[in-house]
Amino acid sequence: MAGLSEVERTPTDGAVGEVARDGSTRRAGLKTFLSLRNRDYRWLWIGYLFSFGAIMMQMVARGWLVVELTDSAFLLGLVWSMWGFSVLIFSPIGGVLADRMDKRNLIILTQAGVGAITVVIAVLIQFDLIELWHLMAGSFLSGIIFSFMMPARQAFIADLVGDRELMNAIALSTSAMNLMRVVAPAIGGVLVELINVSGVYWVIVGFYFFVIASLLMIKPRGTTVPEGGREGMLRELVGGLNHVWERRALVSLLIIAFLAVFLGWNYLAFMPAIAQDVLKTGASGFGILMAASGIGALVGSLGVASLGDFRWKGALMTAALVTLAIILIVFGFVRDYYVAIGLITLVGLTSFAFMTVNNTLLQVLAAPPMRGRVVSLMMMTWGFQSFGVLPFGFLADQVSIGFSIGLGGALLLIGTLAVLAVSRTMLFLNGDEFSEDDMGQEEEQLIHANG
Repeated sequence: MAGLSEVERTPTDGAVGEVARDGSTRRAGLKTFLSLRNRDYRWLWIGYLFSFGAIMMQMVARGWLVVELTDSAFLLGLVWSMWGFSVLIFSPIGGVLADRMDKRNLIILTQAGVGAITVVIAVLIQFDLIELWHLMAGSFLSGIIFSFMMPARQAFIADLVGDRELMNAIALSTSAMNLMRVVAPAIGGVLVELINVSGVYWVIVGFYFFVIASLLMIKPRGTTVPEGGREGMLRELVGGLNHVWERRALVSLLIIAFLAVFLGWNYLAFMPAIAQDVLKTGASGFGILMAASGIGALVGSLGVASLGDFRWKGALMTAALVTLAIILIVFGFVRDYYVAIGLITLVGLTSFAFMTVNNTLLQVLAAPPMRGRVVSLMMMTWGFQSFGVLPFGFLADQVSIGFSIGLGGALLLIGTLAVLAVSRTMLFLNGDEFSEDDMGQEEEQLIHANG
């Protein structure tokens, strides 16, 4: 590409290195934790630990409470889907806000909001006033706040570390989340039995205090007003949509993300029912299953972080998604608890390896002023999971949970192969192929550059 310096920084398999024009390589070795040298990113990462620890513990506590109240996979999926509906509706607004406001302050406000919702639910449980509609309403409101928080949080990473360390930073942020997926569900499952669901909710409230404290340690960066001033929110939203539509690579990445979430992540909503009805285990066994998924996800995200600026990002992303689909098909037939632990570990590994690379490519290929809006469109794919949870929950009640999960895996495999058949450039995506002027020639450039 034009404009590169005499020494080009290019990715190497398994290491971050520099390649001179004569082809010589200067290897820098693995730099798994490279981004944590950045002070502000380090505080953001610490906030990730507590934030996703709270989310994972709440998933255990709320899911177990719904099963106790209703004993229905469909209603369990319905509570889950309320979160997704609000994410689907409000994510585009969250993306515009992320590109307009100081991202740090927006994240702090949203974390305070979700903490307040948690306090209300904790009080209702404490006084034995909790009903299903309370959990549905809390899930819906939390989804609205999440819609405003995540585009800002994800785009803020790029502001802190820059493009070259972006995949490493996203992978490390995902690793923080997955570390909590290992620790928090197991602790949450045990705490449900020791101090009841209400006690777990009060622990979660404490976690949110630590999140806000860590965010306050980050230096404010303000906002950058484009030349000519801000447009209206609707115009900025339409501008973000046009930005994506003009770049076929972004469209393909969003489609493949939609398939992954809509068809491949439904198992998360049904894990309490799987633990109780299929695998015949209790709350602690459910927590261990969730922790196993987190272990796999942690290994997957740290593995991606260790790759550095890996060249074959598209191929890695596609391979992870195909493997995930196959594992879900097999998982649908499993009735043994220990085999389920092994498979759910692999599900976590492949799903979060996919998510990390997909997120990286979306942000690197998007123009920096548009990143919040592009991330918000990716967040909308998470909202579409609601439409997957409900019909698959209905199938789980009518046929079996195993059939429902296996069917989702089969449809995910078919959908992924269909996208590859239409858009073969998915295998060649790297993240640094294009300039603003040559985006329209992406397919020819990718195939030429990658042979």
